[in-house]
Amino acid sequence: MIEFVLREPTYRKRMVAEVDPKYWIAPALSSGRTFLEPLQGAGVKMRGVLKPWAPPRSYGLVIKLSAAGLPQYSFHSRLGGRNHGVVATAECDGFLFVLSKGSGRVLKMKVPSQGGI
Repeated sequence: MIEFVLREPTYRKRMVAEVDPKYWIAPALSSGRTFLEPLQGAGVKMRGVLKPWAPPRSYGLVIKLSAAGLPQYSFHSRLGGRNHGVVATAECDGFLFVLSKGSGRVLKMKVPSQGGI
């Protein structure tokens, strides 16, 4: 859907003029709060259940990389999760603090020991 909107200037101009910005077809910091949100690709529900292949509109992900660029650990907020739109992280005293703008929360998690998860 996003690719369609980017290729169709007339549709995009009408969307911006006529649709509330929180319902625009665009990447989002959070999703799934209202049935009025646009659907992404196969993101449809049948009998109240989200299709398992449905791509998310938003996601939460933190990956710590070593100086060599190798992953050390990762944390994910899945499609049905609430902690999407991660915009900042900080480690302090063995804990990882994560700012999830999509949920309006600061999360605190214990940092995994050396060697990853």
